[in-house]
Amino acid sequence: MLFSPMLAILVLALSPQPDPAMLRRIFEDALARREKQYGTSDARTAQAARDLGLYLAREGDASGAKTALAEAVKVDEAVFGPAASQTMADVAELAAVSKGVEARGCGSGRRQRPMPRWRFGRS
Repeated sequence: MLFSPMLAILVLALSPQPDPAMLRRIFEDALARREKQYGTSDARTAQAARDLGLYLAREGDASGAKTALAEAVKVDEAVFGPAASQTMADVAELAAVSKGVEARGCGSGRRQRPMPRWRFGRS
């Protein structure tokens, strides 16, 4: 064996990771290209806005994600209709991001539901 598995893991762990700012620009550029190529009322434009929004949500930019996902929902409603599955999926993503923005905005953090009290045996 020419190398040990631990050395391979160490090399992979220390290898350069993509720059989040660079990845954001890639998603933003893709959205701009779709808007220019297909217009603002095309499913491919909605997909690019969705991709940007989901990336921003994963990176912790909730307000940027909210803006991009709201754009995706607007296009989805125009292209597919308000009750279409893709529209509803994007509405759900937008709601999840919006809930996070509101929770951080009031300083209370994410609310958690209380644990249910289970009763075993006699009541």
